Amino acid sequence: MTNVVRHINRLIDIQETAEISLGPASAGRVPSLNGLGVLDASLLPTTAGLQNYIVNIQYGISYSPTVADRNSIILMTAASANTVVLDYDFYSGFTDGDVLEVASFGSGSTTIVAGPGITLLYPTGPVLRSQYSRATLYHTSSNTWTCVEDTKI
Repeated sequence: MTNVVRHINRLIDIQETAEISLGPASAGRVPSLNGLGVLDASLLPTTAGLQNYIVNIQYGISYSPTVADRNSIILMTAASANTVVLDYDFYSGFTDGDVLEVASFGSGSTTIVAGPGITLLYPTGPVLRSQYSRATLYHTSSNTWTCVEDTKI
């Protein structure tokens, strides 16, 4: 995973959402991020059944995921403190079983915040531990998200 983080970090200046295709590859290589060269498949995690993985790069200090971010990774790249705000299901369109990953790629700390009417469950705290940390968010029931992985109080 560290090699993936390094590779994506080199591509952090991409100004749009990128898609990594993990479909059939020839000679251990897969199509590139938005046509910017070829990404070596050995750098990617192997996940059975994973066909497409969306990378949503955010440069601002606040971002509210939408249904378009379903089953994707959101890279927060701000140099100052930043937040990912989980909105009410009616507005965001998420349903039970949806998954989001949030990664802190900038030097500012990333906090996951429950918007009005949202329950956010987490084991230690809503702040990602450090730069390059990530957390996985599972939509477990109506207006409820469960956060697991690399966070702190």
